[in-house]
Amino acid sequence: MTRNNAVIVLLSLLVPACYLQPSAVHNPFASRECVLVTLVGQDCEDHRGLDGDPISRDLGIEVQFENPSDQVLRISESAIRLVVEDDWAGVKAAGEEEVAPHSVRTIVFEFTHHALCERNRDFKIAWDDALRLDNQPVAIAALTFSP
Repeated sequence: MTRNNAVIVLLSLLVPACYLQPSAVHNPFASRECVLVTLVGQDCEDHRGLDGDPISRDLGIEVQFENPSDQVLRISESAIRLVVEDDWAGVKAAGEEEVAPHSVRTIVFEFTHHALCERNRDFKIAWDDALRLDNQPVAIAALTFSP
């Protein structure tokens, strides 16, 4: 590898992914505790094999969490589900995230799924029991969008 190619590869690793505005989005209303979840952007990619058939699809979503409470907002990524029609997927490399009291934080979640990234298709992010203020669950509706 030449030095110029090595620099290009290094720079490509440092540039963050491009998250586009979804074609349509229905962010959920704030929770009873006033926690607010907003879809900032999405990156839905269809990967095709040599014969042109889809082999996998990746979705990255950038979500902003607003925590106006006096408690830490804990996000358990293993409880988050991407739902498209009759199929669902969990967050890749699921872990735990936190949003400090009286703060806003943007977090990226990545999924591998089986649905085509089409504008006329509804994608839902179901939070289930993923959000907690200290040890109390935060109930919030699913975030729905079209890529």
